[in-house]
Amino acid sequence: MLKGLVADGEPGLAVLVRRDGATVLAQGHGVRDLRGRQPIDARTGFRLASVTKQMTAATVVRLVRDGRLRYDDTLSRVIPGLPAYGNAITIRHLLTHTSGLPEYEQLIDDFEKEKGPRWSSTRQIGDPEVLALLEEETQGLFPPGTRWAYSNSGYVLLGLIAARADGKPFADVLRERIFAPLGMTRTLAFENGRNEVPDRAYGHTKEATGFRETDQSSTSATLGDGGV
Repeated sequence: MLKGLVADGEPGLAVLVRRDGATVLAQGHGVRDLRGRQPIDARTGFRLASVTKQMTAATVVRLVRDGRLRYDDTLSRVIPGLPAYGNAITIRHLLTHTSGLPEYEQLIDDFEKEKGPRWSSTRQIGDPEVLALLEEETQGLFPPGTRWAYSNSGYVLLGLIAARADGKPFADVLRERIFAPLGMTRTLAFENGRNEVPDRAYGHTKEATGFRETDQSSTSATLGDGGV
């Protein structure tokens, strides 16, 4: 089945099957990128994108258990400077995608339509800039707790909140509170220029003429919502 999905020399995948604590199958198919064409294997590092969110949530849970945060803390308490709409949004709302926060990708579009291009795959938006965009808004999309709407903005803020509560960069918080205790020595929150991903696989798009590397976008540098 897997060989039918990935031809030799194409961008590929890794698969791991475990049962009752034992590895049943560990295989790699295809290559990590089309420049070096190194084969994918069990040690290849992949960007997890939004799977990051469960790790961000677990970090916040640990900070709550340690008394650094409370689920009912409001955004105005943990991130001073947010407009009045942050008074009603709690950490619980952020965790459960019920905050009503504006989606920062839409805010980027609105900003660039008015003021011209600012962010790109080589000039990516970071967490502080996401916060700055949210601080310019005067209201949320709906009253907190009244609806559910998947929120990247909420998880960017959770990463910032965790960093402030623990007094260190969020990448370090993840490493110390999640990755190190679990023995995840090759897992990290990627920050360009600050760390490197060993044996990294790159994302590609399949087009009519073949594959094109499309690993990075203007929003690939945010951490709490997709940086692992």
